[in-house]
Amino acid sequence: MNTRRRISLLAVALIGLLLVTCNAASTAKGPVTLTLTTFGYSAEQLKGYQNVISAFEAKFPSIKIQTINVPSVPNYREKLLTMFASGSPPDIMMMSDDGFREFASKGLFMDLGSWLAEESNFKKSDFFESTFQAFEYNGKTYGIPRRANNMVMFYNQTMFDRAGIAHPSKEWTWDDFLTAAQKLSGGQEPKRTYGVVFETFWIRAFPWIWQAGGDLLSPDYTKVVVDSRETVGAIQFLQDLMLKHKVAPPLSVTGDLGTLEMFQTGRVGMVPTGAWKIPNYRTIKDFTWDVAHLPKKVAKASPIYSSAYCIAKGSKNPREAWEFVKYMSGEDAQMVDAAVPTALPTLKSVAFSPVWLEPDKLPKNRRIFLDALEYGRVMPLIERWSEMGAIVQREFDLLWAGVKNAEEVAKSLKVQLQDIVK
Repeated sequence: MNTRRRISLLAVALIGLLLVTCNAASTAKGPVTLTLTTFGYSAEQLKGYQNVISAFEAKFPSIKIQTINVPSVPNYREKLLTMFASGSPPDIMMMSDDGFREFASKGLFMDLGSWLAEESNFKKSDFFESTFQAFEYNGKTYGIPRRANNMVMFYNQTMFDRAGIAHPSKEWTWDDFLTAAQKLSGGQEPKRTYGVVFETFWIRAFPWIWQAGGDLLSPDYTKVVVDSRETVGAIQFLQDLMLKHKVAPPLSVTGDLGTLEMFQTGRVGMVPTGAWKIPNYRTIKDFTWDVAHLPKKVAKASPIYSSAYCIAKGSKNPREAWEFVKYMSGEDAQMVDAAVPTALPTLKSVAFSPVWLEPDKLPKNRRIFLDALEYGRVMPLIERWSEMGAIVQREFDLLWAGVKNAEEVAKSLKVQLQDIVK
């Protein structure tokens, strides 16, 4: 059976296909109900997700899954903290890397190392190593990654060709990038074109800082190094693209149109973003587009954003919970996810399959996402992540508005972030 046939059966008739299997993991008498919390799913997405859960229940008829979805991502943290405080935590939680360490530091997750050690057909080495790093704490593994994302450069091939610019190579540099952005920019508002548009969310600056050899925090997260020459230089480079070189639109323009619309309408030649934009960009009819590596300065770098399944330390049914986590992070479930290209599979076998690579669909250079996973870096996942994010975003908003330069932002962050890492 070829891969696409397999996916079709999984997505359309997965339950019926697996009803023949009765491999119940439960050691308890009678059905076991596990509570699962998720976040950010729309009603349509949740429906598809539920199909996979139903397939699990068909394979393990003595285990039932009760799903609690929190549509608003910011409210998810508060929901979980309330459930733990009340003594009724979920058995299984979908966790993002940015919220993981706060909960792990409180001792709320079960160490999954012993479960992994028992599995001969489900091993850490089957996954991209970088996706596991985000869910390790004090040398222990508390989450099994299911989905990941990173950043690459989406670019308008038609604009590049019309401007006589060579398509980005694997080894292109910041200088190459700036030259291309300058050639792609021109005209007057409201029809001016720009070389690049940035999502001004603060974490989107990380790959540029890392490419320059800088960082916000030291590797052990105990010192603030945002005032290093490399970090300041990278931040200034980003501001200059907007305010000095004018190859990136100012906030007044992106505020009206948004980064998505600007690329879709051919107003910008490049946008560094992730696979979550692929479905939107596939609606484009007026030009051809593809993806490339992010340009480098002294090193290649791309941030890794991932989600994983964690089991509550107080779960009354840890074995059953592990069977669910293993299944949902396994090949069958990830193959279903891979058919909708909004994220990267964490299993190598699925990532390199035709189901995710889709050689007959845009972007043609989809493998670049996987290359970027190999040299990708996890975010500085400190326990007080949400506090750090709020501080950095406030300072970066002043940077984008031209109120402060990079050196001033770095000086301010040096003081404010030191209290966070102590």
